[in-house]
Amino acid sequence: MTNLVIVDAEATVRNWARAETNIVAAVGTRTFFSTEIAYPKAALASNATPWIVMTLISETFQAGDVGMQLALIQFDCRATTKLIAADIATALETAGRLLTFGAPVSVTIPTGTARIAWADVRQKRV
Repeated sequence: MTNLVIVDAEATVRNWARAETNIVAAVGTRTFFSTEIAYPKAALASNATPWIVMTLISETFQAGDVGMQLALIQFDCRATTKLIAADIATALETAGRLLTFGAPVSVTIPTGTARIAWADVRQKRV
């Protein structure tokens, strides 16, 4: 019998983003679950490199698909200008769409290795 292993989807995606070349070029490894209240003001005031805040919106396990999760994760791109934030969003969208071509990605997480098998990317800019 195979045991169901529940993976931290949010940590897996954050670690993927921190290692993905296009995203790292845009924000370095500044992809966070949340940011300290004072961080955005200090970073914006110093013209620091932009960052991403990601939030797990929902998480669903599919019956019959042992270990498969459908996690909905929102990325908020933060920068000194809307243009820079849009460039970050484009880097995220491009990297996410590459996951839809059937090339699973292995990601190192604290408990071992997780695999991102597929992604559906949608973008909304405000």
